[in-house]
Amino acid sequence: MHTCKAIHNPATTKTTLSLFDGELLADPTEYGSIIGVVQYLTMTRPDIAYAIHVVFLFMCAPCTNHRFAIKHVLRCLLGALNHGILLRAAAVSYLVVAYSDARLG
Repeated sequence: MHTCKAIHNPATTKTTLSLFDGELLADPTEYGSIIGVVQYLTMTRPDIAYAIHVVFLFMCAPCTNHRFAIKHVLRCLLGALNHGILLRAAAVSYLVVAYSDARLG
């Protein structure tokens, strides 16, 4: 996929996935291995976390549209190779403060 056209949005906003989208994949191991590898990127790439979560829901019976969705995420990663959170070991510990508009309770 290194020669494909890069995109900027990891999840398509117009397409919704369901369990019965497309035909079942003949060999779901490729789909599972791609999901497994990309799942580790969500620690340093929070922008793809939701998209990976959605395609991970269909691990039990992946279909052709689910494979297209994960390829969409891969195209997004290709377009933003230098983005993400850099994690390094350091002697000084830093406090990370995050804000959210979500309400508790």
